[in-house]
Amino acid sequence: MEGLRRTFKILTFAVCTSGFAAMLFTGELGLLEHAAIFSSLIVGWFWGERLSKIPRAAGVATASIIAILFLSVIGLFFFHRSFVTTTISFLIYVQAVRILFLSEMRHHLQVYMISLASVLAATILTFSPLFLLSFLVYLFLATGTMITYNFIQNIESNNRLRNREDDFPVDLKGSSLLTIAAATTSFILIFSAFLFIFFPRISAGFLPSELVEPVRVSGFSKNVELGEVGSLKVSSAVVMRVVVDKGEMEKAGVKDVYLRGTAFDVFDGRYWEKTDYRKNVMRRIGMTFISGGEVSGTTVNQEFFLEPTDGRVLFSMTEPVSFEGPFFNLLEDRYGTVETRRFFNDKLRYRVRSVINPVRVKETYLTPGETKAYLQLPGNIDGRIRPLVDEITEGAETDEIEAERIKDYLLNNLSYDLDPGDAGDDPLAAFLFVNKKGYCEHFATAMVMMLRSAGIRSRLVTGFLAGDYNEYGSFYTVRASDAHAWVEAYFKGKGWVTLDPTPPAGLVMLKEVSAIGRLFENLKMKWNIYIVNYEMIDQMEMIKDVRDISIKGRNSVSDLREKTGGWISGMKEEGRAFLLPIIGVVIIFIVAIIVYVVVSFVFSKDSFSKRKGEGAVRAYLDALNLLSKKGVSRDRLMTPGEFGDLVKERLPDLEDDFSSLNGAYLAERFGDVEPYGETTEDALRSLANIRERLKWSGGK
Repeated sequence: MEGLRRTFKILTFAVCTSGFAAMLFTGELGLLEHAAIFSSLIVGWFWGERLSKIPRAAGVATASIIAILFLSVIGLFFFHRSFVTTTISFLIYVQAVRILFLSEMRHHLQVYMISLASVLAATILTFSPLFLLSFLVYLFLATGTMITYNFIQNIESNNRLRNREDDFPVDLKGSSLLTIAAATTSFILIFSAFLFIFFPRISAGFLPSELVEPVRVSGFSKNVELGEVGSLKVSSAVVMRVVVDKGEMEKAGVKDVYLRGTAFDVFDGRYWEKTDYRKNVMRRIGMTFISGGEVSGTTVNQEFFLEPTDGRVLFSMTEPVSFEGPFFNLLEDRYGTVETRRFFNDKLRYRVRSVINPVRVKETYLTPGETKAYLQLPGNIDGRIRPLVDEITEGAETDEIEAERIKDYLLNNLSYDLDPGDAGDDPLAAFLFVNKKGYCEHFATAMVMMLRSAGIRSRLVTGFLAGDYNEYGSFYTVRASDAHAWVEAYFKGKGWVTLDPTPPAGLVMLKEVSAIGRLFENLKMKWNIYIVNYEMIDQMEMIKDVRDISIKGRNSVSDLREKTGGWISGMKEEGRAFLLPIIGVVIIFIVAIIVYVVVSFVFSKDSFSKRKGEGAVRAYLDALNLLSKKGVSRDRLMTPGEFGDLVKERLPDLEDDFSSLNGAYLAERFGDVEPYGETTEDALRSLANIRERLKWSGGK
């Protein structure tokens, strides 16, 4: 019993540690929480039993937990701590107190419940693959611990009934517990995996998604202030991951991956806005939403995995023609912005098909209202801009040439800098004529104003410029620092064309990620694809794959039948039909031998007896059944020896036969004796004698 209690203590601390580890992997813990974790584990392990014997130890623990709750409420409502941070701290400190005072069995149970709450809290704070490892460890340990907990509870309850202090009649070793825990955990994992793969998925979590802190993505709302997108450049937070085929991109001639978000047409000197907020519901075919007009060209498929954000905009490469994802409806405005009806605070997965360098089936024309908006200039625009544009575009024969000259001027005469200097009352004029430095929004805004001054319709576009490609997983990792602004100009016969006047120095903000970092990023991506974002569309694809395999299998059988029929016909035509019966007999003979070998192995006495409990074990169980009908039943905690004494006392005539059967059972059950030997014969003989004596004594 002492060994079992030692195992129980180890498992309790291991479960507590796994709960702490799940919290550690979230990266949300402060210095005090780290100190509480490690100090409580060390003190609890070495001095916990002494602390539990302190007078009123349970009261001290309860008072400490109440104080922690009180302080947590104060921090939440008066110091404006977030609910998530407060909950994490509360769980950590309560667990630290509880692990120090384990004087009763219910205290152990409380440790398990707090550890479970810690793991659940960690699920909404991190999607790291390391969390999967900690969860599997927790599941294995928790299973073994609860099995041990129930063993000790039942033993103590039985001992109280029998007035014994510390009796443990079952020889259960630590290795046996681990085996039971491993088998139970394996069953849970297999069954859970089955439910995970095949049970219908819905786009709602058990825990509220509002608890997850979203990635703040500016520049994609109704308006954007000059410099707002540039503020994202200092953040390395991952916004999305985009899976693309490099082969498709090379075929389409794509070098820079612009992920378009939204566009703006009116600038007042400091803010960009939209003049038309009307949106149209996109045409839907099944789960696919159709975007834009009729175009042709080389297509590139993208699969987006967005982190939780506070927006509604769906990103895509220009020019998207279809969207597919877990949407009821999608909306599209005249600027080419595609949005969901509601804000999405969860991770989002969707697919896009874009046409690169599209050729339009029908010429598109701008309405007078759109033309006016795309040529708008602020009333306070600096008077030096128009003469500068005339100088740059002098002699240009087409709008395209003028646009290229303006872009080249900005690329060659101004520099990229996240600290553009004092903007004053006119940020655009300060950028062009005073500071002559800025970031992407300054360059894009300046180009739009200069294009419009030249009579070219244009607009500002915000989105991301993907730069960190992961060759191990064929995807781009897009961070907040990849936020970008560029220009779209309208040319007759071509439609909207992307132009980027930002110097190359502004297109690379982070140093290159190491190979190990990309490998780990690929692991996180696979975690997102196959675990976090696994949904009904994946289940439908899996069912489709199974159906395709089934169809291929039937086709293969049909082909084999046709080939066999053709072969038989050939044999007949060649005059060798007499060989067909001989070949058939040989095939049947080979199949029969294979079936015989398999059946002999599966249903052999040894294997069958081990699986079904034959031999002396089966005879012993039959004897227990006969004796129970006579009113002599074995308690589940009785040892075979104790039950033998009971039989001797209640049915003395059966003493010799049952003693012999008992010995055969123990030898075969716990020894190295194989079934169906002399021991089994002795057991069957004893069972027959017991059955006969009970029959003549009036037993059933």
